[in-house]
This record gives sequence, C-alpha cells and structure tokens, in this order.
Amino acid sequence: MENGDFIELIQKRPWDDVPRLAYADWLQSRHSPGADYLRTELALSQSATNVSETATLREQLWRDWASVDPSWLAIFTQPRILRANPSLFPSAWRGSGLGQYRARRSALISTYPYDSLPPLPVEEFRGQFQWLNPATAEEIDMARAPAPKEAQDQFRRQRVAAIEKQPRFPDVFRRFMLADELTFAVDYPSGLSFCNPHSRVDDAGGIYATFLIDSQYSLLWDLYVHPAGAHCIIARRPEPEAFDTGGSSIEPATPTTAWFVAPSFEAFIYRIWLENELWKYAHGESLRQADRHVPSLTRSLQRYIDHYDQQAAPSP
Repeated sequence: MENGDFIELIQKRPWDDVPRLAYADWLQSRHSPGADYLRTELALSQSATNVSETATLREQLWRDWASVDPSWLAIFTQPRILRANPSLFPSAWRGSGLGQYRARRSALISTYPYDSLPPLPVEEFRGQFQWLNPATAEEIDMARAPAPKEAQDQFRRQRVAAIEKQPRFPDVFRRFMLADELTFAVDYPSGLSFCNPHSRVDDAGGIYATFLIDSQYSLLWDLYVHPAGAHCIIARRPEPEAFDTGGSSIEPATPTTAWFVAPSFEAFIYRIWLENELWKYAHGESLRQADRHVPSLTRSLQRYIDHYDQQAAPSP
C-alpha cells in the first residue's frame, strides 16, 4: 500500500484503530513523525480515566502536532477523522443555525459535535486566504464609518502593537489580522467582530490570544499557541469580570466553559466564512427583499449542503 491508500482507508473507517496503526508502522519504517502522532492520538483517546497519563499524552500530542507537515495534519484533524485533540477542552463547534440545512439549538450561537461538521477542502489551506473574496475599500470604509478617523487610526496602531508584541503568533494569524481587506471580508449572522488580540501566557508558557467576540460579549474565540509552536482555536464563555464597566475591552479570564473548535487558524476562518455564505444563501429571499447581497451557489457551498442533506436522509 502507498501513502494515499492508507489515508483513504482511514477516511472510510475513521473509527477503526487497525488502519491507523498499520499506517503508523508504515510511516515509522520511513522515519516519518506522523507515526508518533497517530499512536499518541489513539493513546490519548483511550486514556480519559487516567489524569496523569492524559496530561503526559496531551503534552506529547502538542509536540507531535508541531513536528508533522501542516497539510498532512489538516487531513487528520478533519471532522470524523480527529480522534483526540491536545487541548484541555472537548472538541465541538460553536456556530449559528444554517436555515433549513442545520437547525439552531439556541437563541444565538449553538454547540454542535465536532464530528458532525462537513469536511473542509484542506488542499486550499496555503496560508494565503486565496479562497476569500477580499473586502473592497468602499466596504471597509462603510464598516468603519461609525467611528471617527482618529479612533480608527488608534485602533489600527493598537492592533499592530498587540501582534508585534507576540513573535510566537503564527504567520497565518499575522497575515490575516493585519489585512483589513481580509478581516472585513468575514462576517457572521450572530454579529461576530475581530478585536485587537488580548493575550496572556499560562503557567506552561502557552499563549491565549482573544481575537474574536460576538455582539453580546457572551462568547470569545482565542488563538492558543503551545510552547512547541503548534496552535489551535478555542471558543470560551468569559467570566463576568472579564469586561470593564463600559464593555469595551477584554481582560484575561479563566473560562468557565470552553471548546476546541478548530485545529488551525485558517481552518477556523474558512469555516466561519463558508457558514456565513451558506446562512445568507439559505435566507436569500428575505435578504433580497432587504436589498442585500445573496451569494451564488458555489461548489464549496454545495458540498456543505450535501453533507447536511445526507445527515438528514433516513437510513436505508
């Protein structure tokens, strides 16, 4: 068997340990770090009752994440394929309903099992965001319009300073957060907005940087960077004391509830962008009546729809 044959078999039987272990042996014979990743992930998925062992395996999995090729890792951290994540938090997605395609479970943002999500086109993840339609200068100006020019300039300087302060931020995070044409190209039905990264360092040397908030300040999204260099995205509910009296800034807080929502920054941005496009497509009639843009049905949107149609279809 060749590399692609093992991957295809694992994708068809993600619950089966045997193909993963066979692939790990094959990779080890070729001195690939992917062998350690596969074995550590399986061990972590089976160690829920042993706290000490779990902590050791999490630390090892973080180091395995940092050692493998990102494009290879993207395949094995896809929904259904991922068996365990190295964070302290359960794997899940925090998002809104998608009209007739995915039911809303709460008033705003709901929790969906990570393995229920559609797979993403990982071959598109090149760190360039070439799949995103950049916002025009006019759209950026319209989005900024409520704030005075002086406040806009100060906010921009603060963002640059916050990002430059942390040299361990991934390049893909820096590229996106410093490009207005990218950040203003992503919106969401629940009113998410990108903020200047508020970062803190945990006792182990990992960095948590809040970069996205919802309009109700009820949920935050953090970039987490492990000391080994690997990163993921965490969504969390903040403590009440996380905000000042004006609600204009976010201070570091220990989350009461948190979720591992994406294995990389680009995977996270792709999913929220695509889900926003699907939400607008699903609500096309009402948006047209309000004179708002409705996206066309792209191949990417169709694949997302097909996934949920298949989930909704009755079993034979």
